[in-house]
Amino acid sequence: MVNSFQNINTNPRSMMAGTSVVLNIYLLTIGSMILGFSLYVGLETLERTTRKYVNWTGEGMLWLFVLLFISIFILFIPSDLLKLKYQIKIETFTNLIGYVVFTISNSIVFIILSRFISRDNIYLSEVANLLQAASFSGLIAIPILFYLLFQFKDYLSRFNSYLFYFVMFFWIFSSQIFL
Repeated sequence: MVNSFQNINTNPRSMMAGTSVVLNIYLLTIGSMILGFSLYVGLETLERTTRKYVNWTGEGMLWLFVLLFISIFILFIPSDLLKLKYQIKIETFTNLIGYVVFTISNSIVFIILSRFISRDNIYLSEVANLLQAASFSGLIAIPILFYLLFQFKDYLSRFNSYLFYFVMFFWIFSSQIFL
């Protein structure tokens, strides 16, 4: 039996197979985190929690709607513009390398982009923190998860249709560690 690490297919097309899936998961993660932050701003506006960000109700309502529309826009990008793909197929070591390399490069690009967000506004500063948390999760936790999924792919074959959702939830929850 040949070890799966020995028969590496160097075809670039097979390495790039999961790029749109990783970008879709990343955008859904960021959109979900900004949506959660907008709901928190809404709770602060309605005085359901202690005030940390909102000084007065008008400001809170304004940022609630701004963040809500930003999150809705980001959440619609994967489904409308990128033609959302739900299949994560880590069948070969080449696919694993493609997923890991694109996840890390995607995270580095978004870390750099988050540096251009103004830190003068407390809400935008928090959005930049959310982008950085998701990116650091993509640098550390998600490649480890992809490696574990590759190692246990024979045991998880029944759950292949749910891997997209599992990775997305794992990315959202692991991003909370970096906040």
